Amino acid sequence: MTASHLPRSLKPLRSGEVGIVNAEVSEDDPSNVILSTEAGCVVMTDLNSELTLASPQSPEVSFYDPVMTVASLHTGAVTSMALSPYDDNILATAGEDLRLILVAVTSPHSPASTYQLERPVSAMSWSPTRPSLLAAASNRFIFLFDTIQVINIWKDN
Repeated sequence: MTASHLPRSLKPLRSGEVGIVNAEVSEDDPSNVILSTEAGCVVMTDLNSELTLASPQSPEVSFYDPVMTVASLHTGAVTSMALSPYDDNILATAGEDLRLILVAVTSPHSPASTYQLERPVSAMSWSPTRPSLLAAASNRFIFLFDTIQVINIWKDN
């Protein structure tokens, strides 16, 4: 992804490209893809977008630009993210900054909840039977978050 979409606060990274770490696709609308980046940003896209982007190599050629919103959520790379299977508007992200953040896809610049972690998270998954239960895996630990109640349970493997 071209780094020109990144916020101005990440100016040193805006000169080139930024790596994509993870992608989530909305079950309700497969044209909505959410990407996480090495720069700590979450990118909301619309593959049906008709916004055009000129090619830097040949200005007479234009491409469709699917990027709709970029939210800088973490101070390091986003290590994992999970879109709720119950509500496509709820996204959980974890980053190298040891934070787990819940955001509404429609307003990603204002996190709904933030949890400070003690260990980095490498994978996350929502419960298949309890809409508010989120599991986050770390090296030798599993963190369980009840996103409605303020209870964090962890288990050592």
